[in-house]
Amino acid sequence: MRIALLSGSSTDFLAAPLALELETFGIMSELHRGEFGTYAHEMLEATSETARFRPDVAILLTTHAMIPDWPAVGDSAERVEALVEDATSRWLGLCESLHAHTNCEIVVGNLHVLPARTMGSLGCRMPWDANTFVRGINASLARRAPAYVHLLDVDTLSAIHGVSNWFDARFW
Repeated sequence: MRIALLSGSSTDFLAAPLALELETFGIMSELHRGEFGTYAHEMLEATSETARFRPDVAILLTTHAMIPDWPAVGDSAERVEALVEDATSRWLGLCESLHAHTNCEIVVGNLHVLPARTMGSLGCRMPWDANTFVRGINASLARRAPAYVHLLDVDTLSAIHGVSNWFDARFW
């Protein structure tokens, strides 16, 4: 199986464990890792290294740093929904482009909530709260993903293990 790993962060630490895990299931793999932060180019360009690799499966690991626009304090629910749709459309558009070039299946990791909660429990009632926004993006991805896009539920995985264990800004 030909697998491409793409992200806005390093995927160096994932390649060997992923190959080993697949091998335990009898799936031999060849992995291609996109360079740090080149995911958009790799997905958009028909002549990119990823497109030329012709993966069977591409894995796009999203990060909060890949969100171009965040809501401002006090933004309306309509403004926040527009930002959610923009972020979702951006990632699904990249998936559409890569799928058109390679006909591969694509796994997209959704986003974990942020460990910092500046508004505390009140944040869940504020459309512009960062975690409310992240949850909106996750819901939009789940609702809008075409059949060739499969979601890796990073949000649930991070909740199971604890967000503070999942993400440590010191090691970003």
